[in-house]
Amino acid sequence: MHILVRLSVVLCLSSGLSFACSCSTPITAWVASINADVVFRGMITALREVKEVSPNGVRYTRRIAVFRVSRVWKGRVGPTLEMTAPEAIEPCMGSEPSYFKVGNDVLVYAMGSPKTSEYGIPPCSRTTLAQNAKDDINELGLGEEPKQANKANSK
Repeated sequence: MHILVRLSVVLCLSSGLSFACSCSTPITAWVASINADVVFRGMITALREVKEVSPNGVRYTRRIAVFRVSRVWKGRVGPTLEMTAPEAIEPCMGSEPSYFKVGNDVLVYAMGSPKTSEYGIPPCSRTTLAQNAKDDINELGLGEEPKQANKANSK
């Protein structure tokens, strides 16, 4: 099993070196929202680093962006949401990581698991500063207020 994982990583890395990163023809906000697990608008209130260890023992640091959510178009999103912030070294991320600064108001299209609430931004995402997303917001519509946390589930 470990050999297959290592081989997959090597193939992914080598394919990134062989081919220039390019995104397909830009998709509409509506199509991007269908492909995303959550779509929301929020202000980044904090960025923090979390030191972790992978299953094979490699230590790494992951940046977490904390959002104060103002509008939700897709997914169960509460008034705050934490997600992995993309890094500039990730393939196909372009200038997206520069959007992840405290105080920025961002329209986010993210993928992840509603069960674990672990989300991240896929390559070629339409995620952008809200001030640059007027067309997306018009296309998506009004959206909803974020859902309040269920008191029975809060600690």
